[in-house]
Amino acid sequence: MRKAVVLWCLLVVLGVQACLVEKNDWQSSAELSRNKAVQYLLDQQQSDGSWRSTTHGILKGGIPYTAYIADALQESGNASWTPKRLAQAYSFLLERVDQQGAVGYEGSRVIEYPVYATAYAYRVAHHTGLPTSDSTLQKMQRFLLNQQFVQTRGIEPWHEAYGAWGFGELNLPNSEVGHVDLSHTRRVLEALRQSDLPEDHPVWKNASVFLDRIQNPDGGFCSSSHTLGANKADDQDHKCVSYATATADGVLALASLPHPPTESLQAAANWLLNNENWKAPSGITPERPGNWDKVLFYYHLAVRAQAYHVLEDLSLLPAKKSRKWRAELTTALQDRQKVDGSFSNPWGAPNKEDDPLLATALVIRALNAALEE
Repeated sequence: MRKAVVLWCLLVVLGVQACLVEKNDWQSSAELSRNKAVQYLLDQQQSDGSWRSTTHGILKGGIPYTAYIADALQESGNASWTPKRLAQAYSFLLERVDQQGAVGYEGSRVIEYPVYATAYAYRVAHHTGLPTSDSTLQKMQRFLLNQQFVQTRGIEPWHEAYGAWGFGELNLPNSEVGHVDLSHTRRVLEALRQSDLPEDHPVWKNASVFLDRIQNPDGGFCSSSHTLGANKADDQDHKCVSYATATADGVLALASLPHPPTESLQAAANWLLNNENWKAPSGITPERPGNWDKVLFYYHLAVRAQAYHVLEDLSLLPAKKSRKWRAELTTALQDRQKVDGSFSNPWGAPNKEDDPLLATALVIRALNAALEE
């Protein structure tokens, strides 16, 4: 009997050690990979503090990349990300805030994702702790609020775009909308959560209308009920079919509301868990026009990891998933990092993932979520 107890205790100890080894294996790998990726991006920062694409002309101005990469690097907490580097990136963005509070409208012919870029620049401004005039922040906030498709822009609640945000096209006539999708909407909601907007501000309720409209009965999300071409799950019929990247974006958008709707979040969590695949975004049929199952590889890893992390914080993800998904994410990245620390996706041109600046930043996002337990 005594021998049996001793053997049982030994097995328990070995089991605990095995768990620790498993955890330490993925954790060490993830930390090493993130450190190399961070250093790669730091090596690519320009003398004016920006990151500029040499792969895609529309991004060579540096505004959206600088806002996104600076935010990702801040989030990583990496010691290599020095205050001086941050201040340079921050100054680059602040110098480009226009009179309406936006960044990204500099070129007369090409605009650089102004809603997306301004949302991240606003986040950077709130996270840095560096001086920013209240008037500048207020202008940026006002720009983001004014970009929402609501009654002040001639959009009524019955409209498919009501409560959402889009690209930020210039000179849209009243009552008309341009490109509308969940990705832009999520970024603005995340930015506004950093602000002093009261919980009863109409922006939140209006956004909820759009989010409710694009969440399907199965719990999953599509990207847009208005710009149907933005949806990646069903190219042939352009329907609002649930797929992984949109559903993860939906989780992050819902979680950004002052009172996240538990029932809707749990339904989305269930969809992600029931359609889990770290090799490709589930819900997007392989070999369909556009090859979006391959194009969105790194975006999928980043947004699924971020969604899982948020769902854990809200106690909506099973505890047994905690270590498992982190290990699976690390495995999915295995052998994809180049010697210089970068990542890239040869299929990724439509979503800019063929650009190592963006792909590497997306990986850092994914690893940030995994390493922040």
